[in-house]
Amino acid sequence: MPNYMPVVQKIEMNFEMNRLMMTPMNFRYLNTKIQKHHFIVVIDDSTTLNVYGKIHSDSSMQYLQWEDKTVNRKDSGRYKKIYPYQTKALTRNDKNQPQYTGFSADSCWLFKAITGTITCYSPVADADLTTGFIRYIQKKNGAILEMTPDNLEEMLKDNEEALHLFKKKKYDKAIAVYNENE
Repeated sequence: MPNYMPVVQKIEMNFEMNRLMMTPMNFRYLNTKIQKHHFIVVIDDSTTLNVYGKIHSDSSMQYLQWEDKTVNRKDSGRYKKIYPYQTKALTRNDKNQPQYTGFSADSCWLFKAITGTITCYSPVADADLTTGFIRYIQKKNGAILEMTPDNLEEMLKDNEEALHLFKKKKYDKAIAVYNENE
């Protein structure tokens, strides 16, 4: 599977740019930060781990970091990290919030942002940000592709209404129309 980290880093750059820009389109992201959540982690050996932490990223991949309160505060091992390649799945499991399950994709976790004939994925598991940071798309059970105009146009080509919206650069509406009609 390809390394998704350059896209994750781009997302973080875009996130910061969105926070700095005060255009109406980006205003909703102002002062929004990726939050800590309750996660259920399915490790490669199929054991599960319940933690409260936050997804971070370094120069090459994402990781989930949490505080192990059973370890002394002065101990450097108090803060634990787990990487996508060590897991099968990661589920955000907060009370009274939508549940997001992501699968390990080499250097990040991918969460479903839109489900339908065309499914969209985001490396962000925060309700307000997931659909704003769609980076990968998949038609039916095909390959997961990077969200580019060329890839999306290829998926929409058999639906005139969706293709018309696509040409107006209304990508989210084009996907919604396509999913409704299929």
